[in-house]
Amino acid sequence: MHRNTTFLIVGLAIFAAIVTGVNLAKVEQNTPIENKLQSPPEVTPTPQPITYLTHTDPGCQISFTLPDTLDFTLNKNGGGIVQNQNRETTIGCTKIKTKLTNPDVFETLFIGSISAFLVSPEATSSNATHSLLFTHPFTKQEVRLTGQESEVIKIAETMQFTKPAEK
Repeated sequence: MHRNTTFLIVGLAIFAAIVTGVNLAKVEQNTPIENKLQSPPEVTPTPQPITYLTHTDPGCQISFTLPDTLDFTLNKNGGGIVQNQNRETTIGCTKIKTKLTNPDVFETLFIGSISAFLVSPEATSSNATHSLLFTHPFTKQEVRLTGQESEVIKIAETMQFTKPAEK
């Protein structure tokens, strides 16, 4: 082979190597660091479906439905505590009726056809709680739910009243 042809082939090979190297460097620069590390693909957990449980309070003659993420502890004499992480809602019943005299601190709501009073925090000693008061349609006891307004209303919306057994 002629000497000039050899120089031409070697020159073209060097040029091709330089062009290929520069292009590889550009592709490497544009690749995100995450792709360079070859980390495993991210797995997102699928949320578990929420199931609801019905709780019955034989002392207060009521039942209500809660998500299984909430715990309900029944008191011996009726009533109980619904707990969710650091919040709790108390449920109780008594024959003594609360007298509400200042209409500025409560509003009237209905649980089905039963009139209830949502008492604002200004009327209670705690700044974070609301109380929902209503009279049980069969036992005539006052039922009181105390806690955050949204949770108190959610519990009240699912409440069912049971008739005491005839004596």
